[in-house]
Amino acid sequence: MIRRCRWTLNVTLIFTIPGYLLIVVKHTNYILFHTDACHLCELAAALLTQAGVLFTHQDICDDEDLAEQYGIRIPVLKQIDTNKELNWPFDIDTLKEFLGA
Repeated sequence: MIRRCRWTLNVTLIFTIPGYLLIVVKHTNYILFHTDACHLCELAAALLTQAGVLFTHQDICDDEDLAEQYGIRIPVLKQIDTNKELNWPFDIDTLKEFLGA
């Protein structure tokens, strides 16, 4: 018997009997900077999900430096490996170009 649990941080836990634990981490290279109740951020997240992009959410209100850096630019998608950023507004074509697809 295998039971799977999905967390919002793109981690899949697989529990097996007789008690072994296998953790599979789906690596994400993208951060979506946002704030709560930002309708543009919700649109950006929906577009990323539609495109199948694994990403983490980072609320800029949790960090004073991020709030200063991204306060008037959110939503912003950042590629962690290269530090490239895609500022809103973007559509599916712009997103694909940014992702290199």
